[in-house]
Amino acid sequence: AQERINKDDIYEINNSQEITKQILKLLKSIKNLDKNIDPFLESKNKDTIKEYFFIKEIFIIIIKELENISSNSNLDNIDKMYKIKALQQKLISFDNLSSSQIEKLFEEKKIDAKNSTKVLKDISFSILICQNLIDIFITLFVEDNFLLLDEDENLN
Repeated sequence: AQERINKDDIYEINNSQEITKQILKLLKSIKNLDKNIDPFLESKNKDTIKEYFFIKEIFIIIIKELENISSNSNLDNIDKMYKIKALQQKLISFDNLSSSQIEKLFEEKKIDAKNSTKVLKDISFSILICQNLIDIFITLFVEDNFLLLDEDENLN
């Protein structure tokens, strides 16, 4: 049976296994984030609740953008890569915006140090989850994705 499997088949099998591992890791991360968020959604602090709804909005935006990229048949791989880069920049903006907002709430004493730290941690974790989601999307939907991934490695 192994004689019938060529190098491309082995690559596809290994790639599928790696994507499966990434997806499982992503799902575990989302489950952990959900456990962290649930208690805060029942908080009496409206500002804290608002920040957790912002996390939800980030996920919705990222998922909708990825869906738009994947469903647009007019996009070639280069266009997809540009849109993904823009989406990654948007994700960085969300992170900066939320950090500033939490800092402002803390300075105005609308949120205490313990809760501000927890919210910042959950927002950062959410950003990482979204980046992992984007990475999985790149692997699945962008041919020649090594160009995009190589550029990311050069930036780091």
